[in-house]
Amino acid sequence: MKKLLFVFFILFVAGTECLAQGYADKVRQDRQEYFEKLKDKVDFGPGDQVSKYLKYYDPDTSFIIKARFEIKGKAKKTEMITSSGDRKSFVVFGELHFTVNAKKCVLQVYRSAVLTPLTRNLLFVPFKDLTSGNDTYGAGRYLDFKMEEIKGDALLIDFNKAYNPLCAYETGFSCPVPPRENHLKVRIEAGEKNFKE
Repeated sequence: MKKLLFVFFILFVAGTECLAQGYADKVRQDRQEYFEKLKDKVDFGPGDQVSKYLKYYDPDTSFIIKARFEIKGKAKKTEMITSSGDRKSFVVFGELHFTVNAKKCVLQVYRSAVLTPLTRNLLFVPFKDLTSGNDTYGAGRYLDFKMEEIKGDALLIDFNKAYNPLCAYETGFSCPVPPRENHLKVRIEAGEKNFKE
């Protein structure tokens, strides 16, 4: 019986490692594809490898977190200041409630106040955390979701997908600055790090 349990344990560990490796490979592939699209907007210079220009934390499945999604009954319009001093209009669509390192966290989820075929299905979560200004971009990072990712009252947050706003790379962009409500008092050591030329 002990031998059988040991075999099951080994198979479980091996299966878990294979899943984690498969996930890490997928994240690296997604990052390379993101970089290919980003090069159309930002002049990084020669070289096609994402690792030459963009820095990331290693993929970490512990930063894939199931959050409780609370929709706002009456959508509240808000103006978000941008890096250029302009303001962009959003609607507070809902809230994400989750736990990181035993600390309760809340993030506001936004939707564009101007709905178009491109924005209708998109949700936007700008945030700062205790890595901001050190390991990660000081003005904060972004997460994007699609409406269909909300399952009942739950939404899966994958912080490995956190990315920098365009102003992290070049001047001339007008990027929404995460509002105080989305300043997390924890370290999110996942996703994109600070940009270094």
